[in-house]
Amino acid sequence: ITGGGMMARGCGVPAASGVAHSQRAPVLLLCGDGGLQCAIQELDVLREARLPIKLVVFNNRSHGAVRQFQDLLFEGRHSGTVDGYGAPEFTEVARAYGLEARQVETPEEVDAGIAALWGAPVAPMLLEVMIDPAADAVPEVPMGAPLNRMRPPHPPR
Repeated sequence: ITGGGMMARGCGVPAASGVAHSQRAPVLLLCGDGGLQCAIQELDVLREARLPIKLVVFNNRSHGAVRQFQDLLFEGRHSGTVDGYGAPEFTEVARAYGLEARQVETPEEVDAGIAALWGAPVAPMLLEVMIDPAADAVPEVPMGAPLNRMRPPHPPR
């Protein structure tokens, strides 16, 4: 599951927990670092309940979706999204909660990271994928526009 920009930030782990409780099958959760920080304490619930959630955290070291709007609409003023944003090393936090965790930093490491994620026992695991802080999520639907009016990628910085 993923919020994909359409859900409240931080809802991913609680939503995945609900799915895992009801299905008792592995659940793949894709989320950003900012969203995970909003519910990071829920990692303890995953451990305690041994929920089979495979959590992939895309870490761009910012509140990426908001930063993208700041670039498009506010001349790149990154107040609170890049400037003044801090995040822990999520693999270390997950391990502190007693979860298996792994980090990948290059595209060449992704296959091994995914293999470790699914090769792990039916238990929670976190895979932290480091991504370019300037990467945008595209295409996107501009605020107030219908879904058939997606915005193509804007020119590179």
